[in-house]
Amino acid sequence: MVSLDSLEKAENSDDLGRIKRGDAEGTAMLTLDGLSVSLDNGTAVIKETEVHIEPGERVLVAGESGSGKSTLVRAIAGLFAWGGGSVGHPPPGPKSSDVEKMRSINCVNRSAASDSRNLLDEIR
Repeated sequence: MVSLDSLEKAENSDDLGRIKRGDAEGTAMLTLDGLSVSLDNGTAVIKETEVHIEPGERVLVAGESGSGKSTLVRAIAGLFAWGGGSVGHPPPGPKSSDVEKMRSINCVNRSAASDSRNLLDEIR
């Protein structure tokens, strides 16, 4: 867990870059363009990732404990700002169920499912 003191130090540092936020390209639901995520001490957790997720696509982020999965989700959600590149979400638009579905990104924590069958039920 990162302490508030180290987060404040990182926030005030000119040494760490910032992840840009903007609109996704084309019809994509989520874009990660050159996304790099760094811890508050400058250690790179995710390096120059390129991902374009279209509406209806399902993506599983898997990895060893401590590999950066939660940090990636925090960066996508805008809760973690240090690194480089950009995260794009669909631009705000008319309030319709299609737009709201397109803007919806869900996260299921593995501990929420005791086995892979339950996990598949969670993401369907």
